[in-house]
Amino acid sequence: MTERQAELLLGEGRHPDADRIGRERLDADKSPAEARRATVLGRPVEHNRSERTEKAKERSPWLAGLTSHHEA
Repeated sequence: MTERQAELLLGEGRHPDADRIGRERLDADKSPAEARRATVLGRPVEHNRSERTEKAKERSPWLAGLTSHHEA
């Protein structure tokens, strides 16, 4: 899985191949809204920044790596 695919799946709740699928839908004369709906799998992942989560990251360094993200 590429970084972009992980971003789509885990960050946006979209199919990992959403870029390709969207282009194919647009090439088939679908609207941008229809193309996007074809790639949505669910709700985007919400990043939990609670005190409890931060303490868990301190206890489990691997958890910090799984839950870290880049600020936009």
